[in-house]
Amino acid sequence: MFHDRMTALADKLIPKYGDDVTLVKKTGQIYNPDTGETTDTAVYYSIKGFVEDMTLFEIDNIAVKINDLKVTVSLNDEVTKDWTMNYLGKEWFV
Repeated sequence: MFHDRMTALADKLIPKYGDDVTLVKKTGQIYNPDTGETTDTAVYYSIKGFVEDMTLFEIDNIAVKINDLKVTVSLNDEVTKDWTMNYLGKEWFV
């Protein structure tokens, strides 16, 4: 019950106050037999997200670096580590 109310509140506040982010889900590759090259294919989600810096407590300089970001989004898809995020002109690993 509490979780449902907090989810509903986040779904209202993030679109209103969040930053523009683009999540990129790579879906495969297309092979061009004429050129012999492959091109990545992807699905792009342009959404709002709550973006914040990591706290000193969370930084371990192994998995979490000092310049990493923490992002909260509302999305009806499972985000996995092979996704990327575009934010402020930079590509970030998820």
